[in-house]
Parts: sequence; C-alpha cells; structure tokens
Amino acid sequence: MIFKGKTVFAALLVALVVPRTRAAQKPELEPSTTLEEHAALIKKSVALHDEGDYDGAIKTYQEILRENPDDVSAQYELGFSYF
Repeated sequence: MIFKGKTVFAALLVALVVPRTRAAQKPELEPSTTLEEHAALIKKSVALHDEGDYDGAIKTYQEILRENPDDVSAQYELGFSYF
C-alpha cells in the first residue's frame, strides 16, 4: 500500500498536534489531603482491606469521601479496594 503525500502529512500533523493540546490542559480540581479526623478511618479501612473485608473498607472510604470528596488518599484506597 502506497501512501500519498497528503495522507502522510495529515498523519504527521495529527501526531504532533494532539499530544500538545492534551498536555496544555490543566486539571480543574485540586486534590486535598486527608483531614485529621479521617486519618484513623483510613487506617481502619486499610486493615479491613488487608483482612479481606473489601466491602467494609469500601463503605468507610465512601463515608470519608462524602465529607471530603477530593481526599486523594481515600480515592486511591477506594480504587484499590474495588480492584
């Protein structure tokens, strides 16, 4: 299959432009740290996860995220428990 000059140029242009436009985008939300009152709950949830009680850990992470939806640690651990 032989490519015409315009096709190669268009593919090259797309390959160069698309990554730059995505890299220029900035996140709209700022992550937040764990609140002091949630730190003990996260430790408890990690222990539940380690014991195999994934549903219990998920429930606790969801409670934390209801109060502080941008808590990065709770988001990470919740995703790990779902996995």
